[in-house]
Amino acid sequence: MKAFASCLVVIAGLGGHAWSSEVIDIGSRRELFVDRLLVGELKGTTLRLHSPQPAPPVSPPRPNGHYATVLRAPDRFQFYYRGDKVPGAHWRNGWEAYHEGEVTLYAESPDGIRWTEPKLGLFEHPTFPKGNIVLMDEFLVNHNFTPFIDTKPGVPEAERYKALGGLAYQPHPEHLAVRERRGPGGLKAYVSPDGIHWTKWREEPVIPEEWGKYFDSQNYAFWSESEQAYVCYFRRFIGGLRGIARTTSQDFIHWMPYVEMQANLPGEHL
Repeated sequence: MKAFASCLVVIAGLGGHAWSSEVIDIGSRRELFVDRLLVGELKGTTLRLHSPQPAPPVSPPRPNGHYATVLRAPDRFQFYYRGDKVPGAHWRNGWEAYHEGEVTLYAESPDGIRWTEPKLGLFEHPTFPKGNIVLMDEFLVNHNFTPFIDTKPGVPEAERYKALGGLAYQPHPEHLAVRERRGPGGLKAYVSPDGIHWTKWREEPVIPEEWGKYFDSQNYAFWSESEQAYVCYFRRFIGGLRGIARTTSQDFIHWMPYVEMQANLPGEHL
């Protein structure tokens, strides 16, 4: 009680010196005070981040990889990350071959500390003898395959997990030649009942490549309870800088025109 007695937080619009002249209606939602957007006035208190708490080292120190995604399922943590069939491969040594060599790997843990790479038996490749590949030979998709657990009420169990992955081709002769053979880029949609067995939901990208420049990041989607819609944040260049755009969907297939997020500081790449 002493901590509460020593501070006063007034929601924007209710106190003097408010950051906004308008009251922001948050209804009964719980909101984190991560910045001063909702704060009208602070007295006797400050905004402060909690300090990290020491925990045992992750065991083993691997798995690791590019564009990692960790999901918390009811009975375990699930870890997705990118691997390369040719260790140390680089796109400068051949853009198409580099992306052909990408795979999506999987690990799981009961506590987020002790990890195992299960032998799934779905795909075999000598570089990954543990057999923990969940997606392979999906050109460009494996570059940044990013799953989530769909919390939308009533979603079929076969679609409980969803994911997006893909890239946009750059206006470069090598890229355009590859596009001519393989078809357009963009973000493709996948579904799974368990986060391990994945099915491409449709052959065509659900988010067109024209929207992204160049999707070369984790393009993360989720079900927004407050908006009653799927939301996707994706990589885009804005004013010559790496930025972020946002789009929404009711069915994860048809997406509304994107909105560019004005999050960059002057001259900042995100």
